[in-house]
Amino acid sequence: MSKFVKPKGRTPQVIKALYDYGPLDVEVLTNILEPEIKMRRTQDCLYRLVNRGLVIRCNKIQNTFAKNYFQLCASKVAKIEISKILNCDQKDLNIPNFRAHDIEHSIACAYWSNYFEKHFPKAKSIRDFHISSDSKIMDHLMMNQDVEFYPDITVSFKSETTNDFITIAVEIEKTPKTRKRIFHKLNKFSTRSYVDGVIYICPNHALIDLVGGVYSDRIKTTARRIRQYGEYFLMFTNSFTPSIDANVKMFSSTGQNINLQNWINILETNLWQKRRNEMFALQR
Repeated sequence: MSKFVKPKGRTPQVIKALYDYGPLDVEVLTNILEPEIKMRRTQDCLYRLVNRGLVIRCNKIQNTFAKNYFQLCASKVAKIEISKILNCDQKDLNIPNFRAHDIEHSIACAYWSNYFEKHFPKAKSIRDFHISSDSKIMDHLMMNQDVEFYPDITVSFKSETTNDFITIAVEIEKTPKTRKRIFHKLNKFSTRSYVDGVIYICPNHALIDLVGGVYSDRIKTTARRIRQYGEYFLMFTNSFTPSIDANVKMFSSTGQNINLQNWINILETNLWQKRRNEMFALQR
């Protein structure tokens, strides 16, 4: 979710959703908008915005069918109008360009970002392309301008128990990366940041085995900051789209199970120095 105030009215809501999440199709956008809206009304709103030059319609061939996706226009004229709709300064707008092969990944990220916002209302969920505009997130990730290490989604909130700022990095992976790249990213999260936990969303077990293997072999027992709860620092789920409740089932690199709600509760109620594997195991 961006730092801009939540707008009222369907047109501003659509603009803000596309700004927060990136390219979306009509179905996903309809599911995200609140209060509920019929898909036909979402479609009408999008086409009005296309005609105004504020939204771009693009299509991608998927299973031999062309599917329409919509994203904000990044032209100077469009940015002026979009900044008025979002009630923000034009210089604060960050509208990145997306390539066709990014769209499916963007939609998965949108589902999960929206999921965290709905089921954990005090949490803020921010996409990678907005991280650099949030100084507090940047400080906790200790990223500087290391764009390649930005998580797909960063979930953050202030703990009411410890008064600490909790940060969770979420990665959505559909295609394998090199072991070297995986190591560098996990090493960054575990030893050179203040990230409290990491969730990898992978659709198949081969990817989970790859990431989990790198973590078990090279990170879990050597990263001093998270060693006491290293079994549960990195968690996996194989659902590309989340369930409708807060009890997403997750598992560690060695198959230890815990649901998302309990995992977050432990991170929230215990300072990182006091977290232990046993605390998480009791909530399985």
